[in-house]
Amino acid sequence: MKKVFSFLFVVMLGGTAMQSQQRAIVPQSDVMDKNGVSEKLLAPSRVPLSGNQPVKSTLRAAASTDLGDGFYLLDAATDPTSTVVAYKVSNTQLPNLIKSGYGAEMQSISKSVYTKFQDDFDFLFFVLDTVNTPSIINTLGFYGINHQISNSVKGIGRIAYSNAAAWGSAGKLQSVMYFPMYNAISLGPSLHELAHNWAAYICPTFDVGGKRYDGHWGVSNAGGQLGGFKYVKKIEENSGGVTGKTKYQASMKSDFSGGFGENANGGNSLVYSDIELYLMGLKSAKELRDANFRLDVYTGNSYESSGNFSFGKGYFYSTGITSYTIDDLITLGGVREPDAATSQKKFKVLTVILSPAETPQHYADIVKAVSWFTGGMNDSYPGWSIYNFAQATGGVGSLEAAGIKNSLITPPTSIESLPAGSWRAADLQVHPNPVRDIVYFATETGNVAIYDLTGKQVFSKAFYFGQLDLSSLSPGVYVMSIQSGGEVRTAKLIKK
Repeated sequence: MKKVFSFLFVVMLGGTAMQSQQRAIVPQSDVMDKNGVSEKLLAPSRVPLSGNQPVKSTLRAAASTDLGDGFYLLDAATDPTSTVVAYKVSNTQLPNLIKSGYGAEMQSISKSVYTKFQDDFDFLFFVLDTVNTPSIINTLGFYGINHQISNSVKGIGRIAYSNAAAWGSAGKLQSVMYFPMYNAISLGPSLHELAHNWAAYICPTFDVGGKRYDGHWGVSNAGGQLGGFKYVKKIEENSGGVTGKTKYQASMKSDFSGGFGENANGGNSLVYSDIELYLMGLKSAKELRDANFRLDVYTGNSYESSGNFSFGKGYFYSTGITSYTIDDLITLGGVREPDAATSQKKFKVLTVILSPAETPQHYADIVKAVSWFTGGMNDSYPGWSIYNFAQATGGVGSLEAAGIKNSLITPPTSIESLPAGSWRAADLQVHPNPVRDIVYFATETGNVAIYDLTGKQVFSKAFYFGQLDLSSLSPGVYVMSIQSGGEVRTAKLIKK
C-alpha cells in the first residue's frame, strides 16, 4: 500500500525555540569525531560551501504574483507546477534568522504563512537562499534542523502532544524544518530531518563516548539516516588487558572503508533502514519479524581520539551489547498505532524560500529540487546518486508539493483570468511603484482598469499625457491593466 506525505516547502529570502530539535551537525573536518559527522558522510560530493554561484535574477523578476506581506508565487516559467512560495526577508528579520535564537523569527513567519495558506500541510520546509552561506551555517551549527510541532503516533517512544497553534496551524502541522543552505533539499539532510518525526526514540542509544544519544542511532547496527552502521567486525577481545572490553570496527560499507556516523550517514545518498521504516509506519512488524531483524545497541563505548585506529575510521570500544528483536521493542514502547496497514503514507509539504529581495540566488534550483524530492520512483537527479522520498521509502511513502496555489485562502484565480496578456511587470513600465498619488506610464494615452487580488474591478479611467491621479485609490496591492494602441498590458501596482 502506497503511503503519501504532504509538505509545505517555505523558501526564506534573506521564532521561540521549537520542540524536539534534531540537527545534522556541521562538520569541522573530514575526520568524524564524537561531536559531529564529516561533510563527506552528510552528502558525498557536496558542493563546497564556498562555491555559491549566484544566479542573475531579482525577486521582482522571479515573482509573478504578489500575495502581500512579503509573500510571492513565482512565475510559471520558474515554477510551472506551483511548488514553492517565496518570502521577502526584511533587513530586521534576516539577522534574527542567522543566529542561534532564530526560532522566534521563524515562528513569526510560520504564523504569517497561515494568513495566506489554508491548514493543508503536514510539513513546512523553510529554505534560506542568501549570500554568505558558509558563515551562516557555521553560526547556526547545522545544514538542516527539524522542529517537531505535534505527534499523535503511539509506540515510537514519543508522547502525544500538539503545539500547532503556536505556529499558526489549526492542528494539521506535524513539523517545521529549516535548511540554511539552498541545496539541502536535494543533497540532504532533508531525508534525515524527516526521519526525526518518528525516530530514534524507541529504545536507549549511546554515542561513541558512552552517553545517551536520544534521537539518533549512535553506535548500533541501525545503519540508517539517523546514524549507525551496517557492518561490524571484532578486532580484539579484552582489549588493553581490560576484561570484557572489545575493540570493533564498523562501517556502512562491507569493505569497512569510510566508517559510519553516529547521527548521519551520507545525506540523501542512502535509503531509510528497516527500523526507520517501521517507526515511520511504512513497514510492518511482521516484515521485520520475517527478516529476523535485530537492533544491536552497543554500550560502555569509548574510542581513541587520534591515530590509525580512531573512531574516524570506524573503530570503537564497547563493553556490552543490548540486542532487541522487533517484539522486544514493542514490549518496551508498545505497538505502533496506527500500524503500517493504516498509517499515513502521503504527506503534503509547503516549501518557503526565504531571501532578501535584492539577493535571490537559486530560485530555479530550489524548485527543481523540491519537484524531484517529492517526485516518483523513476525520477533521477542529474549528476548525483541520491534518493528522493519515494525512493528512500521503497515506494511506500510519498510527498506532495505541487499546486500550493490551490491552498491559498484567497486564490489568485482572477489574476490568471484577466483579459490582459501575461503577468509580467516588465510588460509595462509604471513609476513610482509603490505610488502615493500620481503614477506615470511609458505611453501617452490609454485606458486603465485596476483590480484587487480577488478579481474585483475597483478603478477604471482614461489617462492622458502619460500620467494618472490615483490618490482616491485605497492602499493595497492591485493588478493594473492598461489598454493602449490596440494592446493590453498588465503590471502589479502597490498603492501606499
